[in-house]
Amino acid sequence: MPLKTERPQPEYRCTQQELYQVCLLTWGSYLENVSDFTNENTTYTLLLGQNNRAAVLAAKAMPDFQQRDEASETLGVELKEAADECLIKWQSLEGYIKKGFKENVWKAKLEGAGSAHYEKAGNNNWEEVSALMEAGKKFIADHAAKLTTPGGMPAGFDGVAGLFNDPGMNSLWSCHRDEMPLREAQKSMFTSW
Repeated sequence: MPLKTERPQPEYRCTQQELYQVCLLTWGSYLENVSDFTNENTTYTLLLGQNNRAAVLAAKAMPDFQQRDEASETLGVELKEAADECLIKWQSLEGYIKKGFKENVWKAKLEGAGSAHYEKAGNNNWEEVSALMEAGKKFIADHAAKLTTPGGMPAGFDGVAGLFNDPGMNSLWSCHRDEMPLREAQKSMFTSW
C-alpha cells in the first residue's frame, strides 16, 4: 500500500541513534554548565535544559521505522495469504460449475460467478478479491442445487459463501487498508476457514 504522505528525510548525516546520543551529550553538557550559560544569557535556564533533554529522551523512546512498519507488513502478509485462500476456494467453485452445467454455458456461468475479477484478484488487488467472493457467494445461493448435483459441491460448502461472510476477513482488509495495529485485527480475526 503506498504511503499517504512522503516519508520524511533526515537532515543530519548520522544514524538516528547517533543523533540521539549527540543531543543527550549536548544537553547533558549544558546542564553541567547551566550557571555559565545563565550568566551569559538569562534565557538559558535550568528548566530549558531539563525540558530539552526530556524531549530527546521522549523522542528516543518512540518506536523506530522497523517497529512502526512491523504491524503493517505483517497484515500485508496475512492479507496475501487470505487472498490466496479465496482464490483456491473460487477454483473449487469453478470445478463445481464445470461439473454441474453443460459446456456450452460454462462461460456465462463462470462470468456470473465472478471470473472477470479473478485475474486482478490474483495480483493482490483486494477490491477484486472482494468482488470475486461476493459474485461467487451470490452464484452459490442462486444455483446451489445444480452445483451440488451433478456438480459435486459438498453439502455445507462455504468456501466461497462463508469466507466472505466472516467478519474476520473484512477486518483483516480494513486493518491493512487503514494501517491499524495488528492487535486490533487479531481481536476479530477468524481462526479457521
